[in-house]
Amino acid sequence: MYRALYRKWRPRTFSDVIGQDVIVKALQNQVASDKLGHAYLFTGTRGTGKTTCARILAKAINCPNCRDGNPCGECAVCTGVEDGSMLDVVEIDAASNNGVDDVRSLREEAIYTPTMGRYKVYIIDEVHMLSTAAFNALLKIVEEPPAHLVFILATTEVHKVPVTVLSRCQRYDFMRIPPQAIADRLLHVAGQENIELDGDAALLLGQLADGAMRDALSLLDTCSGTGEKVDVATVRRVAGVTDKSYLFSISSAVQMADVSGLMTALSDPSTRALDTRRLCEELILHYRNLMLGAVAQDESLFTQVTEAERRRYLEEGKNIPIMTSARAVRRLGDALEHIMRGGNSAIELELALLGIAGIGGVTESVEQSATPVFSTRKENTARLKGTATGQEQNKKDAPPLKSVELQRTDAATAEELMADSHTEAPDTITPVEWWPRLVERIGKGDMALFSMLSTAKAFRLGGRVLIKGNTLLFEYLRDHEQARLAIKEAVIALSGENLGIGPLNEETVAATQPDALDILRAQGVEVEEIS
Repeated sequence: MYRALYRKWRPRTFSDVIGQDVIVKALQNQVASDKLGHAYLFTGTRGTGKTTCARILAKAINCPNCRDGNPCGECAVCTGVEDGSMLDVVEIDAASNNGVDDVRSLREEAIYTPTMGRYKVYIIDEVHMLSTAAFNALLKIVEEPPAHLVFILATTEVHKVPVTVLSRCQRYDFMRIPPQAIADRLLHVAGQENIELDGDAALLLGQLADGAMRDALSLLDTCSGTGEKVDVATVRRVAGVTDKSYLFSISSAVQMADVSGLMTALSDPSTRALDTRRLCEELILHYRNLMLGAVAQDESLFTQVTEAERRRYLEEGKNIPIMTSARAVRRLGDALEHIMRGGNSAIELELALLGIAGIGGVTESVEQSATPVFSTRKENTARLKGTATGQEQNKKDAPPLKSVELQRTDAATAEELMADSHTEAPDTITPVEWWPRLVERIGKGDMALFSMLSTAKAFRLGGRVLIKGNTLLFEYLRDHEQARLAIKEAVIALSGENLGIGPLNEETVAATQPDALDILRAQGVEVEEIS
């Protein structure tokens, strides 16, 4: 039966592990000097070797023929760990065995001494999936385990592991494997498997794997299934990515604001069935390289491109302003986030590129707003000390659609922040009909603000938009200037007026609501009040 490459070529000894030299050396020294810890925590992104190193360590500390910290790979212990028949090494998937009863069973079994090796080893994969009760049950035995017991915990989300457990483990952070190291390993595997793989294709696979050796081997397995020589064209076709010349065509059309050229370039991926999400990711990296091309003196910074592409980035980067490239990275990042949330990928990418080019009024208007919506206490104090004449002059000199500061007095709390307005307030308050569109617009750039605004409501009162939200929202706005600017820019864009913004309190609502009896009298109804 055919075995996938990532399974067949999983490292069997520490010498086979790629890209984790510091960790490998530390573990080998501990085994060789017989100075083992009782609990280890391996953390890092997927495919970087956490579970693999855990198995190798379990073999090494039990292998009778271990040399220089490396297991022999041939004895009964090593082969038993490989095929899962050795009872002294137990692997537990915490994603499916995450209850307190599972951990209690582990504790009951752990007290028994090993049958073949020196140590009984428990490898708990995805340990962050354990429940709180399960972690509490595990804590005591991890803190003071029997002398024959070793725990190896592996996780991709170390922030979910309780500090009480972290403090009792030796922690090792597995880094993403460099693309060149992945490429070298792929060339070795391809040679052993009689797969025709050229160097540029191996490097491209290393880049697409994003530091994960397992992902790289899986991609190589997929590409080799075509029955063709695995070259750059094959990898791009199978993985759904585009070449750098195509990226340069897009950025050139954007720079020249050439709508026809841009749309023609963007129509090409659809006909070739390329993945739009992957194209967006490639464009982000492309504009990042253009930024480096504008400022880099050291060509070694371009570690993920060919020599010809490096020269082109150095040449093209000088023709594109750094701020344009930086804005493009941010705008494409927002588009990618929207795509991942289920938006129309083609439309999102097109709008992002049109916005970068400034075509059709689709601009990065948030960055054009220079005046903060909320003022700091120091700025507010200085403003209050200004004369009335100076304030009137400032109003006359202010350009249209200029943001109006939302004042915060010395005695104000987050809920008491109020806004100025240019017009007199009427005696009624009305809901803002375009508020859902504003919330959706905010969601493209700030998910934290989006979640808080989704539960808020907004009302129009004269020249102000008053927001009814919780304390957390206004504290967030006070501490994040960019969030305030985003709301102010969206209010101006959707209303077409320079409206002030501020919080809505119940006193304001009560003061602006007309009396029900007055409404009836205005309609000609005879009303008799009974005292």
